[in-house]
Amino acid sequence: TDRTDRSGLITTFVEGKQYDAVFDSRGEAWKERRRILTPAFSGHKMKLMEPLIMESTRRLVKKIAGYAESGESVDALKMYNKMTMEVILATAFGRAVDVQNGKGGRILESAVKIFGT
Repeated sequence: TDRTDRSGLITTFVEGKQYDAVFDSRGEAWKERRRILTPAFSGHKMKLMEPLIMESTRRLVKKIAGYAESGESVDALKMYNKMTMEVILATAFGRAVDVQNGKGGRILESAVKIFGT
């Protein structure tokens, strides 16, 4: 993954394709991307996403409980990053994958390239 700063925009390159990130957009480009994305975050859509978010949360709580019982130390940031990626893939891309348990396949590999996490 190569991130190049051009005139205040950060462009992400994945597999030879160029993507202008939404959060790096400015001016008219930002307005257009926001107009497109806003309906995805309506109250109704967020309620539809709740079961996906809750499933990921249950997985995280189960993993934390397992570590608590064993007394084993854990990298909490890494666990939360995996849960966050799982929720993003489920809600934004419609792909329910178990990232927290190492199951994500190609969609996870592509997301890691794009988001760099």
